[in-house]
Amino acid sequence: MSVPCSRRCGIKRLIIILIIATFTIIYITPDDGSTYLLPRNEFDENDNERKVFIQRKEDFDRYQLSEINRTGPGEGGHQLTLTKEEVALVESEMKREGFSKYLNSLVSLDRSLNDYRDPVCKEHQYPEDLPTASVIIIFCNEIQRVVLRTVHSIVNRTPPRYLKEVVLVDDANELLRPLDEHIDKHWPEGLVRVIRLPIRSGLIRTRLAGVEAATGDVVIMMDGHMEVTKGWIEPLLARIKENNRILVSSLIDAIHPNNMEYRMSGISYQTFTWNMEYYWRFFPPHVTHNHLLPVPYVLCNR
Repeated sequence: MSVPCSRRCGIKRLIIILIIATFTIIYITPDDGSTYLLPRNEFDENDNERKVFIQRKEDFDRYQLSEINRTGPGEGGHQLTLTKEEVALVESEMKREGFSKYLNSLVSLDRSLNDYRDPVCKEHQYPEDLPTASVIIIFCNEIQRVVLRTVHSIVNRTPPRYLKEVVLVDDANELLRPLDEHIDKHWPEGLVRVIRLPIRSGLIRTRLAGVEAATGDVVIMMDGHMEVTKGWIEPLLARIKENNRILVSSLIDAIHPNNMEYRMSGISYQTFTWNMEYYWRFFPPHVTHNHLLPVPYVLCNR
């Protein structure tokens, strides 16, 4: 949808703010103009940081090897098989809270997901010298286990060379201790950290607090109830590396609320009406069938 110049200039800031409400990346230019290389060169004067990075790389590789062999409820992104009593419990929770704590308690924090990428995406080669990313997750009284599975998913499926940190921004939550204890136990080196706001600040202010605290080259905004798939970050960072004046939004699939099944969505794009209402729209068949889309960027970042 095209917008007249005078109106477009007037709503530019508002559009940018609304786009941030989805899965959005903002590029941050380093002050020193440095290039983005494999971290080994950055640790020459800090042996402890090198050791931490090596350990992270070993943990990442170990998970990649073990993921295909994982068994259990929801593994591989498959749906859970429930008894009649469990179905009734889930339905009761959904009516009361719009979310099922019981279902989420059955699924591992490290659950495996199949590789849902298009075959073309699997063959595409991205440059290694991509910028690093700080993933910002804000949460407000969300189920702790759901937030933690989001974090585990990011750490498990993001190559360490690209993941600078995961920053959780607490918008005046109430239940804090279980989250803190888990983070201290699993990431004592500080890969995952929590920022606490003293008063309820709302969606945009809370995300901006995360941006101010970020140390990566790129900031990725993510909700606290998501899971990422294999190869999710490279096409996003590659697009920003090519043009650091753009905002990039990922394809967003769905997790079925009644059985935790991972479900792929169609190839869509985001639009706004003249009333600034936000919608997802799908590309017409003649576009997708004739390969008129930039495959490495549109199809590959789920």
